[in-house]
Parts: sequence; C-alpha cells; structure tokens
Amino acid sequence: MTSSLRARGALIVGCLVTALALAGCATSSDAEADAPAEAPDTETTTTDPAGFCDLYPDHATLIGVIESPPSEAAEAVTTVVGLTPGFVATTPPEDIADEWGVLSEYFSEIAAHFADVDTDDDTALGDALEAMPERVNELAFAAADAAYTVGEFAAVECGTGDAAGTTVTDACTLLSEADAPLVAVMGGDVPEGESSDLGFGWIQCQWEAAASDNEVWVMLVPIDEFRSEYLDESTPLANSEIDELEDGAAYEGMIGTGSFSTSGHAVSFTAGDVGGFVSVRTGDGDSRAEDVGAATQLAIAVVGRL
Repeated sequence: MTSSLRARGALIVGCLVTALALAGCATSSDAEADAPAEAPDTETTTTDPAGFCDLYPDHATLIGVIESPPSEAAEAVTTVVGLTPGFVATTPPEDIADEWGVLSEYFSEIAAHFADVDTDDDTALGDALEAMPERVNELAFAAADAAYTVGEFAAVECGTGDAAGTTVTDACTLLSEADAPLVAVMGGDVPEGESSDLGFGWIQCQWEAAASDNEVWVMLVPIDEFRSEYLDESTPLANSEIDELEDGAAYEGMIGTGSFSTSGHAVSFTAGDVGGFVSVRTGDGDSRAEDVGAATQLAIAVVGRL
C-alpha cells in the first residue's frame, strides 16, 4: 500500500484541509491575511424556495469545489473567486440559513485571499496556498458539514439528485454482536467500536479485542476517491479476487482512513456511491486464510446494510 493512502487522512486531520482540498497548513501570521474577509459588495438576492432552485446550479458548482482534488487547485480558486459574490448575495430558504452563513464566510475568506493571485502562475498560487488564513482552516470541517446539508436540501426541494446514495454516517452501526465473524475475532464479547468521521464522507470504525491484539476495521469512502486513492494505488494479493463482492479482493495489511498497519489483511468492496475495506487482524496478523475469511464475511454483511 503506498504512502499516498495515509497522506490523504493526514492532510484532513493534521491540517484541517480546506474545502478546496488544497495541500498545506495555514502558515501566515500576517494580520491582514488572518483578518475576517469582508463580504463582497453586491446586492442581496432574496429568494423563495422556487427562486432558490433556479439559482442553485451555480451555487452547486461553487459548493462542488469542496471535493476538488489538489490537482485542480487553480480551477477551484478561479471558481471560488468568481462565484462567491453571487452565493453571498443569495438569501437561502430558512431551513438552511445557518449552513449558508457558514459557507458564505468560508468562501468569502478564500475569495478575498486569492483575489489578486494569478492562478496561471504556479509559484504565486503555491505561495498563496502556503499562506492560507487560519480562519479558512478553522471553518473547513464546518463548511464540509454545511455543504452536505445544503446538498441534501437541494436534492429534496429542487430535485437535483444530489442526495447521498447511502445514509450511513457512523461506520460502527454496520456491524454488531449479532455478526458471528466479529464475535469470533473479538474472542467473545464485542467491545464498543471507536467511530471516526474525517468529513467529506470518510468514515471508519475500529473494534479492538480486550484479551488479544485482534482487531477489525471498517472504512467507507466516496467511490471516486476510493478508486483513485486506494484501488488504483494498490496491488491486491495474487489470486485473491472475491466474487461475492463488487471490486472484492484481499490486500496485505489493515487499511483505514488515514491509517495503515502492516499486520493483518484487508478486503475491498464497492457498493453504489461508496467503496471501502474491512480489515481483520488475528493472532500475529500473518494468517491470511483466517483474516481474509473473516473480513470477507464481514464485508458481505456491511454491503448488505448500505
């Protein structure tokens, strides 16, 4: 498994990566850079729900930069600078007013920071990314949550089809003491799982046995990122395809969202708009048959509950 898999998780957790998914922690201590951005000087557009839906396509384009990869930094910056004034000027339906406010502040901070940056100049763009205002990083997770809520609202009220294909927000709900393979790996009593939510649809749960080093991990990631950052960057064990699972195969080591262990084994799967791994470690973590067998059964159970 390549280090790029761990780097993604480290970026999100360590740097509170911005909604542009741009690399680099905020390093600027400049007072002007850290000051709250002023809202763009533009007329306010008050909308009823129907009017909001008419305007939403442009707003959806702006919100979409939250999941832009680092390779699209220049395009993302251009989008934010160009579309933020219209976003801030729109008064949304009351149901999403708070979320809209969070996103307005977030995008305004970014737009103000990059307003005079030439995005065609890689050096200038890189310098601006390294000097990202601290307020942008502080708002990153809140903006991601707000974007999700706004997208769900638009899917229902505007028929955008943006609603998430899976409603699972806690990976620990996908397995329980009713699952015999989990009970077996844990050696009897199943402890409470440790849930992690890194934002952007990246979730994980870890169970650790009380009387041994046995562990089970379940992680879910949006399908496009799962393919590009996991499946395309890793090599499964030879002859390990699993017919019962879409994109099912076995891998050396335990694989999580921003975490990796060289012991144990992982089984991949995809289902609809998500992909993931179920990882199992038994004993010293070198028993492929036992680890992969349990991981496969648990992965089938997980897919059935998505």
